[in-house]
Amino acid sequence: MEHLTAGYDRNVVLQDVGFDVHAGQIVAILGGSGCGKSTLLNVMMGLLTPTAGAVWIDGRDLVTAEDAQRTRILSTFGVRFRAGPCSAP
Repeated sequence: MEHLTAGYDRNVVLQDVGFDVHAGQIVAILGGSGCGKSTLLNVMMGLLTPTAGAVWIDGRDLVTAEDAQRTRILSTFGVRFRAGPCSAP
């Protein structure tokens, strides 16, 4: 992520967010209700287009990628959601 800004209509949820995740790292996104966790994941998965910034995956920007390239980028990783401490693994 690099200088990422995203939200819904005029409601900016994330502003100038940036971080790196390197191969082999495991990352958890934690925070209170309404702080932007789902918005961040939606941008990372290509479900929401940010209003500014870049999402770099293996040196390619998901935000500016065209359809075929975007599909190739998104096929390189997976996301797993866990509902909470009482759910089955």
